[in-house]
Amino acid sequence: MWNRDSEYICCKIRSWSQYAKDIVKKNGFEDKITIIKGKVEEIELPVQQVDIIVSEWMGYFLIYESMLDTVIFARDKWLKKDKGYIYPDIYRMYMAGFQDRTQYKNSKSQFWNDIYGINMDQIGYLVYVEPSIETVEKEAIVTDVCTFFEIDLNTCKKDDAIFANQYTIKMLKGEKIDGIVTWFDVEFRKGLEKIYRFTTGPFSTQTHWKQTIFYIDGEYDLEVGDELYGSIAVRKNKKHPRELDIKFSFNTRDKFGEQLSERYIQYFQMT
Repeated sequence: MWNRDSEYICCKIRSWSQYAKDIVKKNGFEDKITIIKGKVEEIELPVQQVDIIVSEWMGYFLIYESMLDTVIFARDKWLKKDKGYIYPDIYRMYMAGFQDRTQYKNSKSQFWNDIYGINMDQIGYLVYVEPSIETVEKEAIVTDVCTFFEIDLNTCKKDDAIFANQYTIKMLKGEKIDGIVTWFDVEFRKGLEKIYRFTTGPFSTQTHWKQTIFYIDGEYDLEVGDELYGSIAVRKNKKHPRELDIKFSFNTRDKFGEQLSERYIQYFQMT
């Protein structure tokens, strides 16, 4: 006896590697493509070295979930030294200031102030602790764009994903900054006549990565030409290395260089 539901269940429990093997066989590529199932750190290849590594390892905020370590492991173990290619190979992270025109920040934090007469505002404060993965409309961006992180996968090391860098963003509009929006771009560069780029930013077609939002506990009301500046420090969480601890410092100055506010530090956790 057969029914469509039982076939669907059988299909669901098959591994993706088996689907890949079937596709390879069906299209006559068994002598050219070999499918190997397993963790990169544990498998063995039928060759000593490879010419090209192609990997989509990027997480939210680019480095969240620490998949970069696995790609570097594969590169150092199998890629031909100085002659191999790894794609994408150039990665950059950007930030800009934005105005929360939807009032999402306030509604999310204030919602917990009165739950049937119970004050649960400590939960609402999590909006200022946990970065949010959202789509930001380009019209909400009120500053220029700053590059705050860059790696070259041909040469980078694991520890390069642990960093502390400076940033400066300048107001393009006289409006409020409610938070920092970040995104990343990737490039296919080494050995190619033409550079190919892919972006996850708010000025192009949206992707499933969206953007990573860091809501400021408060807001900055600035004029055109004023600057928000400081540092961003990122490291793996000591107990859960796939998670990130992130520290922002915020300062402001006017277009003449005069200080407008005291230095403020805010901590975030990507869990």
